[in-house]
Amino acid sequence: MQFDLSHLSINRDDIEFSISDPISAAVEQTDINFQDMDARSFLNKTLLDAVKAGASDIHLEPYEREFRIRYRVDGILRDASAPPKNFGQLLSIRLKVISALDISEHKATQVGRFRMALTPDFSVDFRASITPTLHGETIVLRLLYLPEELLELENLGLSYEQVETIHQTMETMNGLTLVSGPTGSGKTVTLYTLMKMLNIPERSIYTVEDPVEIHMNGINQVNVNEKQGVTFASIAKTMLRQDPDVIVLGEMRDKETVDTAVKAAHTGHLVLSTLHANDAAKVIPRLRNLGVDGYDIASTVNLIIAQRLLRKLDHDSKESYLPNKKELKDAGVLLDQNRLKKAKSNNSEPQDIEVNEERYRARASRKNPSGYRGREGIFQVVPMTKQLAQMIIDGATDIEIDQYCQAQGYKTLRDMALDKADKGITDLAEVIRVLGPARD
Repeated sequence: MQFDLSHLSINRDDIEFSISDPISAAVEQTDINFQDMDARSFLNKTLLDAVKAGASDIHLEPYEREFRIRYRVDGILRDASAPPKNFGQLLSIRLKVISALDISEHKATQVGRFRMALTPDFSVDFRASITPTLHGETIVLRLLYLPEELLELENLGLSYEQVETIHQTMETMNGLTLVSGPTGSGKTVTLYTLMKMLNIPERSIYTVEDPVEIHMNGINQVNVNEKQGVTFASIAKTMLRQDPDVIVLGEMRDKETVDTAVKAAHTGHLVLSTLHANDAAKVIPRLRNLGVDGYDIASTVNLIIAQRLLRKLDHDSKESYLPNKKELKDAGVLLDQNRLKKAKSNNSEPQDIEVNEERYRARASRKNPSGYRGREGIFQVVPMTKQLAQMIIDGATDIEIDQYCQAQGYKTLRDMALDKADKGITDLAEVIRVLGPARD
């Protein structure tokens, strides 16, 4: 999702910070006179530019001869205005102060958080992660701005059928719903969207997060603090005595946490969590690897949502073109067409076909060098059925489960990606970048 913040008019010297537990147009880098700017003003400008650029992260990196600053925008790192190398230590001190961290500590990692008030009605939270490196302290700032009112299933990129499946599954109010995907695939946003959908006065909702990224009114949110023994598993066990209706675990990362989630799902609670798996079918062997047997998987899991994020084409600069055969093959277009042709002809060998159809692709412009603007999700939504449950109990492999999902007509991640490429929302190059070349 992309957020339009263009209405904000902010003087960087008026920015206020407090310690706390995207603009669609590209930011134009301007020449900076560092002799007339102190570290505080430069940091304010850096943070403000990142917000305007719609960045998800800011990297501040010291090297032997330079100090580099980069923004991650739409999942891709890009250079930003960097100060002289001697600014690096001053920026580190300033960030430690506003994040309530130890300014005298330079040999250990530290994690803090602060809030930047841009206007009386608009603030952005940042999580600061500091790591000592060979040439100084590398700092990564994660921007945690996500308006709660934008957390709607319809805004994520799901199809109508997928939204309906999710709503129907959530009505059962028990079992285990899992959101899967690699780091940076948008799992947290989907999890918060499900939380918002379930958040009504008649329900008691508890979360365990590392850390809490979006503060949500009406939900009891707990931060993990492993140094003090406050772990996912220990908090989840405590929550079972808090009379919850819904338990949200930010991540199922170990056997103890998974066992607690399965126990909660077995005892009439709705449990939501995330898992690192490449697609819906691979969630099953991942759970087995974490020690969950087939019966417990089949009897507790009620829904699996796998996802990725695709960059969207800049509507103002995208161009039409005729893709070549290799690009069509790598994206999976020819594969789908060949399978369709094979099915129609009942031939044992796929037949070559020509796809003479113009499509859209990204085109760089002065205002937007990447040619992309914002991101949108692609999803695979698989509900638990009696047939699938029996397959899991019988020890079905992820390949067999994937074949079952396709036979049921559940859209794959590539299906959704190609649908969005067909509509000009993204291009084939982005499909290949995110999902890799298609394989028969």
